[in-house]
Amino acid sequence: MGGVAAGMSAAMRARRNDPRCEITVIQKEKELSYASCGIPYFISGEVDEAASLIVRAGEDFEKAGINTLTSHEALRFNGIRKRVTVKNLINHQQFELPYDKLIIATGACPVPLEITGVEKRGVFYLRSLDEGRQLHRFINEAHPLRAHIIGSGYVGLEMAEALSKKGINVTLVERADIIMPMVAAPLREAVMTRLLQNGCRFFVRNSIIQINGKEKVNSVVLENGGTEESDMVVIAAGVLPNVAFAQSGGVRVGATGAVAVNAKMETNVQNVYAAGDCCEARHRVSNAYTWLPLGTTANKQGRIAADNA
Repeated sequence: MGGVAAGMSAAMRARRNDPRCEITVIQKEKELSYASCGIPYFISGEVDEAASLIVRAGEDFEKAGINTLTSHEALRFNGIRKRVTVKNLINHQQFELPYDKLIIATGACPVPLEITGVEKRGVFYLRSLDEGRQLHRFINEAHPLRAHIIGSGYVGLEMAEALSKKGINVTLVERADIIMPMVAAPLREAVMTRLLQNGCRFFVRNSIIQINGKEKVNSVVLENGGTEESDMVVIAAGVLPNVAFAQSGGVRVGATGAVAVNAKMETNVQNVYAAGDCCEARHRVSNAYTWLPLGTTANKQGRIAADNA
């Protein structure tokens, strides 16, 4: 379940391990195996086209004998019957697929924010290649002059750089006391200096509580008071492990909120494994389980899950 970093690493590793086994990948999006970390650089123009971020095309997996069901969503599974219920997102029909071994790689999803007007045109998340295309198209068609970015983590800062390179005035809005709260003070101070040098404003201890506009964004209301003109809003306030599918079949979630696995990437349900942003990882220093939603971790976990499955 899942066709980006962990899912496709698992599929290709499983094929190398066993040339005869039947492998099916279920992917909610249209594309497989793309470099999501490169999306801000497609927005900025440093990457010419979205297709350049696709690591392996669907034809590569077909040649490897891997069946890929794109634009399909895995809704739930039954660990006793060993069946997955799948929905075709084009014709909305549902059907069941049997499995012997199941690897869950459903990734992460954006942190939900209670913001009035979040449905308006000009409001974007940036978790998928398709969302990147939509944002890119919006910039080219609407020619926004002002943007507000919620969150100052990696994606928020990458988007601040990308939009600035497109000539858009950027304001970062961070709920924490400081910009980029996950890093040490010297690096954080250097980042804030560079933001100011490039004309980016930032607010801390603040958030956006309302997005105004008839159909399209024209202003935002800040929690600490005041309304600012804006043409677009990018929500980069972090992610949560996407565990709904796993829990549908009784898979246990750990203290981090992500799927609990052992060293073999096995879950508590027999013949079911998990890998990537949806599950925990054991920390090599503390030996404790943590949640580390990064592509490098996801690829390694996908290969380990496939080896053991």
